[in-house]
Amino acid sequence: MPPSPGQKARSRSEILQHAARLFRLRGYHATTIDDVMLAAGLTRGAFYAHFASKDALFAEIVRSGPGLLTQLRAGEPAAALRAYLDKANLGE
Repeated sequence: MPPSPGQKARSRSEILQHAARLFRLRGYHATTIDDVMLAAGLTRGAFYAHFASKDALFAEIVRSGPGLLTQLRAGEPAAALRAYLDKANLGE
């Protein structure tokens, strides 16, 4: 039985949340899809039901980050990166 739309949305949200935290902690290159899925409590195969690639996942995190893209577009890359990497935000 395929997952319900609500379950699929929750799984996607979990993947995004854990990936964002791991990318900030470890960096993009040091974080694997397996790391993200283990943290989310899901299988690697489930990843591809939501994202085409690790790059696509990262792009969505940047687009959905709180004000990150807005700050980058406003010409404030240093402030955007400081806010993104702030240890206080790692629990998000």
